[in-house]
Amino acid sequence: MKLKYKFITKNVAGSLVALTPGMEKERFNGMIKLNEVGAFILDKLSVETTEEDIVTKLLEEYEVDRPTAEKSVSDFVSKLREGGLLEE
Repeated sequence: MKLKYKFITKNVAGSLVALTPGMEKERFNGMIKLNEVGAFILDKLSVETTEEDIVTKLLEEYEVDRPTAEKSVSDFVSKLREGGLLEE
């Protein structure tokens, strides 16, 4: 799976958000509010990957236990799926 659209992450008024640049705005004109972990997961989804690969990378980057990492990735990916933002 990977993102359908290219996103850039910006800090806007103290909050992390993901926006689509340039011509991508015609296909998805919106923004996604993120926390640090959400931005990390979104970045990993810019290329073809699996939930398990993202969990592994999350465990390498952050001090978090596996169940918490799995839930964070699963919840975030589910929201992206609901929004139609992933290619499976």
